[in-house]
Amino acid sequence: MFFLIFLPALIAIIVLCVKGDESAFRNVYLPVLILVPQVFYSEISGLPSLSTASAAIFPIAIFCAVKYIRFWSWSWMDIWIFLFIFCCCVSEHYNTAHIEGKERLSLILLIDMVFKVAFPYLLAKALIHRKGKSDLYASRIVILLVICVIISLYEMRFVTNPFVAVMKPFFPGQGEDWPTLYRYGLVRIGGPFVQTILFGIALSIGFILNYWLTRTGQWGHSHRAIPKTLFHRWIKSLNFLFSFAWLVPRSSYKELNVETSPIPVSKGWFFAGIILLGLLMTISRGPLVGAASGILFATAGYSRRHTWALGWRLITFFLALIFGYIVYRYYAEVSATLSPDMTATAAYRAKLFESYYQAIEQKPFLGWGYTTWPHDAALQSVDNEYLFLILKHGLLGLASFLFVIFWICVRLARQGLRFDDELRIEESLCYTLLGCIVAIAVSIITVFLGLQIQPLFFLLMGWAEGFMVVNRPSRRLRVRF
Repeated sequence: MFFLIFLPALIAIIVLCVKGDESAFRNVYLPVLILVPQVFYSEISGLPSLSTASAAIFPIAIFCAVKYIRFWSWSWMDIWIFLFIFCCCVSEHYNTAHIEGKERLSLILLIDMVFKVAFPYLLAKALIHRKGKSDLYASRIVILLVICVIISLYEMRFVTNPFVAVMKPFFPGQGEDWPTLYRYGLVRIGGPFVQTILFGIALSIGFILNYWLTRTGQWGHSHRAIPKTLFHRWIKSLNFLFSFAWLVPRSSYKELNVETSPIPVSKGWFFAGIILLGLLMTISRGPLVGAASGILFATAGYSRRHTWALGWRLITFFLALIFGYIVYRYYAEVSATLSPDMTATAAYRAKLFESYYQAIEQKPFLGWGYTTWPHDAALQSVDNEYLFLILKHGLLGLASFLFVIFWICVRLARQGLRFDDELRIEESLCYTLLGCIVAIAVSIITVFLGLQIQPLFFLLMGWAEGFMVVNRPSRRLRVRF
């Protein structure tokens, strides 16, 4: 039954032939990436292990490579992305090439990163904003996440993850390493992302994108998500309550394209309520902090005083980081018996640094490798992507990764300052993409960058780079084959 992995690839090929590359990327790859758990993979001798999302993106990438390679406009960001992949693979080769039976691990890592890093980045750069489809992709991501939250209500009530339960019969022995997590006596939903914090990160991205669609009126005309029925008044009240429209000042209803009578409820605010509900059901603090950081920068696109708006947000962000570090250190030192949930988590992450510090000192430059790093049996996982990256690939891998984030964030911020007030949708999208990248960069302090979040992160970077190419054509590096 492992051949079911390649069913999305077959569907992608059909859509490519009928509708084209952009439609296949939006209507096949995105739904497969978000709705299908990526903990299931193929086990076919002689072939690398592939998930459904990797199988779906492969024919799209080949088609686009043939179509666009002659006219591709290379940018510095492309070079930094490939440099990051190269650094990770060099580290892996250095650590495993001399070990019998592991000589090909660097090649396997290269294939994995091409599918999960390079392909999402390059296709997003070519197919989203450069084809004028940013609103369609944002709304597609939001709607898919709303579906995930609604289905995950089953997990909250009955403990079993329905997304995993549907796939398990076809992949015996897989998906067993992700148990249900609890906090405060409640189930923490993981949805198709399986891991609760990763699901929370995806929902925070959906919340930021939905805010942009709602604020700029791109959900279309005012839409009542719940139709009139016999119990119209009761249902209207619930719709109004969960859409959070009551938090919006009445003076802004016209700007948000929301009816003022009898009860102002738009599709965007209704979706915002569902996504926020899902974010709370993950019971994860990291994604909440990441979402707050992302919204802080995303809202800068609606200010008339661009420099001032971005300036005070940067100061607030760095002060919040300092305050958060102080609070983290305090809770890490407090006895876990005083506040088990909070201190146990903080103390665990503090113990990660203490346990792996000596290992990092032994191999600081190239790390230990993706499969050969010294795992501490007393610690179940490394819940910090930056620590995990320096442990696996050393300072070389960590520096290249941080530089990629820094490069795209600085360029988005600079581009946002150049827009005129007449280009409000473009300007707000610029800061929205900045907010999404910042949200993930902050959130992965508390979790590894894996499963669906890794390709989604680089998809957002490709989206942002495509946005930069469209709006700054004179500054891109042109290389034609």
